Amino acid sequence: MKTVTLKTPLDRIFNISGSEKDRSIIGAIESNGGYYELNIMRLLKKMITPGSICIDVGANVGVISLCLGHLASKGKVFAFEASEHNFTYLVRNIIQNNCSTVLPLNYGILNDSCTVNFSYVEEVAGCSFISNTGVTAGISEQIRCISLDTWIESAGIQQLDFIKMDVEGAEIKALNGGMKTLEKFKPDMIIEFNPVPMKRFFGEDPVHLFNLLQNIYEHIYLISETKNELIKIEDYEQIQQILHVGKGWEDLFCTFKSNPQI
Repeated sequence: MKTVTLKTPLDRIFNISGSEKDRSIIGAIESNGGYYELNIMRLLKKMITPGSICIDVGANVGVISLCLGHLASKGKVFAFEASEHNFTYLVRNIIQNNCSTVLPLNYGILNDSCTVNFSYVEEVAGCSFISNTGVTAGISEQIRCISLDTWIESAGIQQLDFIKMDVEGAEIKALNGGMKTLEKFKPDMIIEFNPVPMKRFFGEDPVHLFNLLQNIYEHIYLISETKNELIKIEDYEQIQQILHVGKGWEDLFCTFKSNPQI
């Protein structure tokens, strides 16, 4: 285990523990001088209010969950992490940062209730995954999954303001299992758009995810990493061009609000 110091633009510093082999989160924080996904944190600072109710789907070791919990100081953050390995670190990070507004839940979010194989990759724990195409890697786990609609109903949730979703290619299944929730509460959403795991782990065309998001939300923006701004996405061709010249994946902000600002 390794613990690193996470600096944020939220007037708060966190101690984040994870596998000492992990390069995707623990290593990334170290190599970036203590920072991680600053573009997302700046947007959260604008969006999340003290009373916000949030869901973090694919919470991993809890970096974004803790930031949400700090901002939603009188609300609640439900942090879903499927992997038992990552979940152990998630719970530890919640406790050691005294973040009582974050509730950890050891479930994956899909389109129904089931038990599936999950590949935990210690060196890139943030990229561990479910696959229905037969791809495996690292340590194989059996994980419990539930649909967002089922969980919302069983938990008696009456308010939902924000969802963060990062599920390594399983986004279409996760969204399809939460359509009633999205229609009812119309939460803002930050979602990773990464064509490679969609194709590799689920054999799905990423255009289907983009079309699904367009059918749900009135506005889709790219959260720029190089500029402190949101870039309006009008069609799939636009995001394809951005992916082609960039790192290959991007974070999208989906909302019903007009002209949001970072």
